Amino acid sequence: MTTETVVKAWLLYPGWLGYSETIELPDEPGAYSIEEDAESWVLRHNDTGAEQYRGLGPIRIVDEPIPF
Repeated sequence: MTTETVVKAWLLYPGWLGYSETIELPDEPGAYSIEEDAESWVLRHNDTGAEQYRGLGPIRIVDEPIPF
């Protein structure tokens, strides 16, 4: 039996040469908050406080499939 993760949102963050990179997120966009500190951008899960991303920004969450 295989377990399939349902993707409900994607995090977009800057990659090399101006191309955006993505991270699949299992919860709805409202389950996350974006913070910016002096050194980086941070994506946290609102319920657990778990850090999902820390790095270059700006970052944003989208809830529709990303065409490639």
